[in-house]
Amino acid sequence: MGLAPPLPDPALGIAEVLILLLLPPLVTLMAAVAVIAPPARRIWGLCAFGFTLLTAGTTAPVHLIGLLVARRLSPGPPHGSVFGWDWPGVLYAVDVTGWDLFLGLALLAAGLSLPGERERTARRLLLAAGVLSLLGLAGPAFDVISLRLIGVLGYAVVLPLGAAALGRTLLAAPGSTPGPFGPGRAPAAARSSAP
Repeated sequence: MGLAPPLPDPALGIAEVLILLLLPPLVTLMAAVAVIAPPARRIWGLCAFGFTLLTAGTTAPVHLIGLLVARRLSPGPPHGSVFGWDWPGVLYAVDVTGWDLFLGLALLAAGLSLPGERERTARRLLLAAGVLSLLGLAGPAFDVISLRLIGVLGYAVVLPLGAAALGRTLLAAPGSTPGPFGPGRAPAAARSSAP
């Protein structure tokens, strides 16, 4: 049992470009999580950043290959057991690894790096997104690929809500200092050296 047929071109190509454009902000978000994590929780922030790098490192080549290689080998959207978006497929499995496994672990670690009461909503949303992303692995595991939609719900719906909640928390944080792009949290070193 599979998902609906893959998007046709040009929609699939546009989606792949959007995914590639999404990766730098996602990596930056997790770098910020690592920086703002208190010392006792910094390991979780670093894990979130590391797993997000793995997400980007696995999914970016998949979509670049889809855009730049697969369409030159055969006209139209990528298809077949290597390049196609039908299950089972080699690049599809690599993409599932990036989004459901690595990003799921990154989101759990990000949630665990936020201990404060102010970050409660962001923490809960990031943890929920991580659990849902990991549950998306049930699709390939049970060969019912439509179960991947659980993971898609985690990273396409719950993650943006968690990121927005985290952004609101940081912008409203006591001790925020104005920066070039508006108010933000002062780096730990600047806070500790303040008179």
